[in-house]
Amino acid sequence: MIYSVPLGKAGDDAPQPSAADVRGQLERILASNSFAASSKCKALFRFLVEETLAGRGDRLKGFTVAVAVFGRDETFDSQTDPVVRLEARRLRRGLDGYYANDGTRDPVRISIPKGAYVPLFGWQDGGDVNGPSAQSPVAPEVVPEPTTDTGLDRAARRSDRARRHILVFGLAAIVLLIAAGGGRWLWTRHLLESAGPATPEPQEHGATIIVLPFEALSDGNEDKYLAAGLSQQLIADLMRFDAFRLYSAAASFRQGAEADTVDLGRSLAVAFVVKGSVRSGGGVVRIGVQLVEATSGRMLWSETFDRKLTPDNLLDVQEDLAKQLAMRLAQPYGVINDAAVAQLHRNPPQSMFAYGCVLRAYTYRATFSRDMYPGARACLEEAVQLDPAYAEAFALLGWLHLDAARYRFVPEADAAAELNEARVFAERAVALAPKQPLSLQAMAAVSFYRGEFDKAEELQREVLALNPNDPEASAQLGWRLAFRGRWDEGLGYLRWAIERCPSPPAWYYTSLAMHAYLQGDYAQALVEAEKAQTTVSGIGLALYAMTQAALGDQAEAKTALDELALRVPYFASDPAAALRIHHIDEPIIERLLDGMRGAGWKKPDTSVSVGGAG
Repeated sequence: MIYSVPLGKAGDDAPQPSAADVRGQLERILASNSFAASSKCKALFRFLVEETLAGRGDRLKGFTVAVAVFGRDETFDSQTDPVVRLEARRLRRGLDGYYANDGTRDPVRISIPKGAYVPLFGWQDGGDVNGPSAQSPVAPEVVPEPTTDTGLDRAARRSDRARRHILVFGLAAIVLLIAAGGGRWLWTRHLLESAGPATPEPQEHGATIIVLPFEALSDGNEDKYLAAGLSQQLIADLMRFDAFRLYSAAASFRQGAEADTVDLGRSLAVAFVVKGSVRSGGGVVRIGVQLVEATSGRMLWSETFDRKLTPDNLLDVQEDLAKQLAMRLAQPYGVINDAAVAQLHRNPPQSMFAYGCVLRAYTYRATFSRDMYPGARACLEEAVQLDPAYAEAFALLGWLHLDAARYRFVPEADAAAELNEARVFAERAVALAPKQPLSLQAMAAVSFYRGEFDKAEELQREVLALNPNDPEASAQLGWRLAFRGRWDEGLGYLRWAIERCPSPPAWYYTSLAMHAYLQGDYAQALVEAEKAQTTVSGIGLALYAMTQAALGDQAEAKTALDELALRVPYFASDPAAALRIHHIDEPIIERLLDGMRGAGWKKPDTSVSVGGAG
């Protein structure tokens, strides 16, 4: 466990860390490579610690910090210049990263509670290194800051058995409250967070979401239990996705199911609100879920789910529904990202520039459009300059440099340099966020294209362990296994992803089409190839051509090859070389070349004829 109290305040009976202990810990953190922070952030950290040790913690307000650390003058206004809040947030993130890595066994823990700048100093042992458990000194309750690393998030990573036990005890607590006529929810301590700033912070790293408590529409206690448990489980599952910011369970349950979404948008600076209802009857439970735009109150998405319900399967239904909802809402090609892209197109605020670049990159990666590529890459390059601690932007920039190499967006002679740049940016992303799925996924992709297949697989499986509900992570592992000849396992991951993705990208189907073609199941190969035709690599269109030829439609095969020559000329010129870019097994390449020849492909004549002037 971690025991943490403010220095000089009443706390546990155990002696508190001395000033020497704290200064030693400060220097240890500043010298560590796992403390990902800019020079300004480190200066802020030192200033906050030293001022607190000197007994001036009560003076650590935004204005004081801005003037002393960031060189602002007496005209500083935190409403128009969020530098202190932004750097404080990055400092908290850097400390979390440090204590999850090099600081696991350090004797002293330093944390900066949300909503304040006065550090907390306390002892820690090796029993729990997931995050600070410190609570800030007693203060009026204010709105919690959105976070993506709460005790609930950590609880969601435990085993299914442990999670079920937690839920059972949570439901038991609800029963006691209902019986006692209590008007407030009680949650275990690991769900509570320190208070955060009442002034909303800019959402520069993602749209902020709040999940309201689901409403039980019938009178039975079973619906009340399911509504409460489903809300809690959905928050836990959404926290596994890191493309947006999510209010914690504690903050969510301070709101009512009937809370006005527009008021929430103003008071909590949320972009979107997830609402839901539960109604059961006749052995069936119906869950209705909506995504609402907080600024306008406009409903953006709504869906209804029906499940059979018995007293014995309550927790199973809750867990299954929460996973399904989280995937529909939060995957890279899901409802929330689509809504955020549309919102930014209508009103792109400057404070969300970097996040807008990330969304632009996601939009590009849905189709890998050559036309969208230059703008998406330039935007990300500017984003990482403006915010050098934004791991997601670095990860996507790594992906885009990889795309330049593998899809020949640059001359072949420059492909190796692009692949190296991809490695540099992916490594930076992992250094900033060692447990962020997108960072690890970028590093896995780069490793695969560098021929480091074992490393790529290990990293991608780590991504799946962090978020087993992400179809994108499953599909990425699946196609790589398939291309290396591990068809059964690879196609299993791909089919799982397709079943759970509302609108799967074309590349999800490439391996399915390839396998069906190699098995001689040309009818099924055509079904899959028709969905894969638009893949930027050209593989999908090539499979479509050879499948049409195998089915006897030589004219359609020729049309497809002509289109391939226009869209992906390097593939049409040398299919074997193009396929080798993606490390497809050689026996597979030989079979596919036979198929290309059967479709009418011929190796281009590269000889140069010299004629006289005429």
